[in-house]
Amino acid sequence: IETHMFKDYKTRVTGTYNVLASILEVLNEEHKTLRRLVGEADERTASLGFRDDPLGLTYKITGDSVMIDFLGYEYEVIESDLTGGKWHRFSDRPATFQIPLFNVLEPDVTVELPEAYIIPPEWTGVIERLRLHGVEFERTKEAWTLPVVSYHFTEPDWTDSPDEARGTATYDTREFHEVRTYPAGSIVIDMNQRAARVAANILEPSAYDAYVKWGFFNAVFEQKEYVESYVIEEIARAMLEQDGDLRDEFEAKKASDPEFAGSPRQIRQWFYKRTPYWDDRIGVYPVGLIFERRLLETMPR
Repeated sequence: IETHMFKDYKTRVTGTYNVLASILEVLNEEHKTLRRLVGEADERTASLGFRDDPLGLTYKITGDSVMIDFLGYEYEVIESDLTGGKWHRFSDRPATFQIPLFNVLEPDVTVELPEAYIIPPEWTGVIERLRLHGVEFERTKEAWTLPVVSYHFTEPDWTDSPDEARGTATYDTREFHEVRTYPAGSIVIDMNQRAARVAANILEPSAYDAYVKWGFFNAVFEQKEYVESYVIEEIARAMLEQDGDLRDEFEAKKASDPEFAGSPRQIRQWFYKRTPYWDDRIGVYPVGLIFERRLLETMPR
C-alpha cells in the first residue's frame, strides 16, 4: 500500500487512503477475532435455532445516532456560473469533521424462514447463481408431490430503464398453501446451512435483492392464452344475464374507472379472468417453501 503510486493517488481521492488503511489495520490486528466471529456466525445461521425468530429482509433507521470523527479534506462550496447549482471543490489539506452516524437499524420487512426451499429444474439461471453464491442443495431423483407454501404475484410493473443491465419489477404478493408436484431434478435447499441468509435474500420476494425483482422469474408473469373478441363478447353477455352480482360489479367498475370503461381490451380481459378458461397459474411463484422438516425425510434421493 505504501507505494509511490498509492501515495499520489490518496491526495486525489477524498478519504480513500484513510478508509483502506483503517481496514487493513483492523484485518492485521484482529484477524483471529474476525475469523472466530465469522465462524460463530456461520454456525448460528446453520442451526435450527436460527429460524426461531423472523429474518429481517429490509431495515430502516430509527433516528438514533452518535457523533463520529470523519477524516476528509477541507473544501469550499462554489455557486456554479455554468449550471447555476452548487458544487464542492476539495483541497489537499486534511480535515476532521464531526458527523452523525445512524448506526441503529430495525427490521422493516420480516419473514418466517422455511425448513427448505424447492425449485423446479428448468430455472437453471437461478440455480447456477445460487451455486455460485455458495448455497448448498440436493436434487430430487424422482418427481415429488408435497405440500408447500408459495406466493402469487399481482399488479406487476417494470421499470422503463435498466438497472445493472436488468429491468426490475414491483408487484403485490399473496401467500398461499397448496400441494404441488415437482419434477425429478428439482433442487432442495435445506436451510440448515451457513448460506441460509443468502438463500432467503435471493428467494424471498420481499427481499431487497430478490431475484424475482431482478427479472429472473419474468416468465411466470406472461399470459400465453388469449381469447378472441367474437368468443368473449358472447360469453360476457351470458355471464351478465346469469349473475346479477357480476353485473353490479361490472357497472361499478366502469363508473369508477374511466380508462377501463373506454377500453374494449380491458373489458374483455376483465370478463375473461372470470371464466373457467382463465389461466390461474399466471403470477404463481415456482419456488416452494417447505415448513415441515419431516417432509425432507421423504425426499426422493
